[in-house]
Amino acid sequence: MEKRIELIKHYGVFRTIRVYSSPSLDGFHIEITMFWKLSKRVQYQYRFDFGDDLRRLCMDMISEDFGVRDVLFQYKVKHKFNTTMKFERKLMFIWKRETNYDEWQKIPQQQKNTQTCIVRQ
Repeated sequence: MEKRIELIKHYGVFRTIRVYSSPSLDGFHIEITMFWKLSKRVQYQYRFDFGDDLRRLCMDMISEDFGVRDVLFQYKVKHKFNTTMKFERKLMFIWKRETNYDEWQKIPQQQKNTQTCIVRQ
């Protein structure tokens, strides 16, 4: 994870990097905000460069044409978009900078910082 974060920090377009534990607790999710809007093609290219799962990338590209976005890959495959899934993820780390010329700052997190999301299709 640290190598991936260091790679992301070398690009000048990103403002914040948030790392969450995955809802299934077997990995992590990285959420990135940018200084300006990028096309979907460029976003997919960054995800590929940063080592995102190829199956997940392909599924996201295909499902975008059908109006399905931001759904967990396991949910897409197992449930075929027809049920509700609730998951909780815990924020682990945040790196932030004010401008693309500033140094990255690691912001400490509180212990009980979780997000609950409900996915419906």
